[in-house]
Amino acid sequence: MARTSRADEIVAVAAGVLEREGLDRFVMRGIADRADMKLGNLQYYFPTRDDLLEAVVRHEFSQDLAAIDSSATEAPDRRLARIVRTLTARWSLRNGSVYLPIAVLALHDARLRQALSEIYATFHEMMSDAVREIDPSATPDIARRRAFLMTSLLDGASLQPGRDDPAIRDALVDDLERLTLAIATGS
Repeated sequence: MARTSRADEIVAVAAGVLEREGLDRFVMRGIADRADMKLGNLQYYFPTRDDLLEAVVRHEFSQDLAAIDSSATEAPDRRLARIVRTLTARWSLRNGSVYLPIAVLALHDARLRQALSEIYATFHEMMSDAVREIDPSATPDIARRRAFLMTSLLDGASLQPGRDDPAIRDALVDDLERLTLAIATGS
């Protein structure tokens, strides 16, 4: 079993605060208390709130990538379906509470905007690769446009009211799977 570093523990606590209590409760002193440490010790790892916010969003992103990595050997259409199901589940149940406040802050914060740009570039590349595997005739430009559309659908679905209702979520995921496959094939 891998050891968790103190920085990873802090990020997990901070992500939990952001997810359950929101951005207005994402306060360094409160996070230090919840992590059972002094504020100065927290600031040793993350000197500013923005440092910690960026660490949280990058951690969530790495967890997203790890969650979909197991689909790498599947057939292209099954791989895309797994990506859709995995990301929709994660973004609806958890990451929407993390990514959305960061996206709002990124409107006026160049550093967070850069972090989100890097994250979305990776998602778009991953989805573009899936498009080109499913539709080899798609040019890189078309594959990229389709990837943007697919990630937009997943983003939007993860923010809808009612997404925590299992019946709605399951039907939504089934529809998203069909829609993304249709987009990937260009039909």
